[in-house]
Amino acid sequence: MPEDGTLLFAVVVMGGTVACTMYAYLIGVVLLVDAANRWLSNPA
Repeated sequence: MPEDGTLLFAVVVMGGTVACTMYAYLIGVVLLVDAANRWLSNPA
């Protein structure tokens, strides 16, 4: 954090980073579960 940065700025940046990381992770989980669902539903 820069010396002249505010605590609010640091919290927003770190919170945004965590939120974006979790969003990407959950999208990956959804895509993986969807692929597994299609694979397991295939009668062949």
